[in-house]
Amino acid sequence: MLRGRLRGLVPVSIGLLLLPGCYGPEPQVDTVRTRELAMQDAGGKVIRVEQAVARERRYPHPAQRYAREAARVAGTEVMRIDDTRTGGGVSLIVRVHGVATAVDASGRSMDETFDLPVCYAISVEQDAMDDRVDEVSCPDGSPLTVSVDPELPGSAEDDLRQALPTGGAATEQAVRAAVDRLDLEPLVIRQVAAVGGVVGVALRASQYDCLLARVEGGRVEVWRPARVQLVPGELSCTADTAVAGHGRRPPH
Repeated sequence: MLRGRLRGLVPVSIGLLLLPGCYGPEPQVDTVRTRELAMQDAGGKVIRVEQAVARERRYPHPAQRYAREAARVAGTEVMRIDDTRTGGGVSLIVRVHGVATAVDASGRSMDETFDLPVCYAISVEQDAMDDRVDEVSCPDGSPLTVSVDPELPGSAEDDLRQALPTGGAATEQAVRAAVDRLDLEPLVIRQVAAVGGVVGVALRASQYDCLLARVEGGRVEVWRPARVQLVPGELSCTADTAVAGHGRRPPH
């Protein structure tokens, strides 16, 4: 929910426009109404950012995940990340661009686009249901470089090994349920396949961020293929690759 009153606007200069014709005064941009339209556009964009960020609230240590979710919303720049607040809270400052077609005093559109950069602080508390969104002054400096690719956490290998069923023949259904319970980013691709009593698992976050597992007769194997094995034309990060056991040994 977007809360917090919108405060000062970023100053933007708008020039006068000349329209073809010989009669009447030259039309003039209505700066107040045009700014209102741009702020409406910016407000709609930051609501989408807040909704994307809120989906990550349930995960531990979420600061970078919040930043990635924000950066995935088109036209959003992450300016600051603060995860040092007490109680596990995280604050992001994001910059969005409110875009509107300039209008004159009569409300008619003019041949000029109005671009208004606006910054918002999004404060997320893990134990609260609502976030707070406030307009703030844009920080100096360039936006942070934030990868929009999902990532497998450093604990993913141990988490997967502990989650997979052992003791007796594992079914595809049981393995799939275990994989679904893992704490992974939504964009991580999860695959499970069973062939001849062997169940394979593949978790893929990006081209070279891949984790494979193989369950056979109660025995669990988990491994990360080497980067060189995942180049185009070599191994694919799929459950079928895991079933076959490919990529368990580093290339010679």
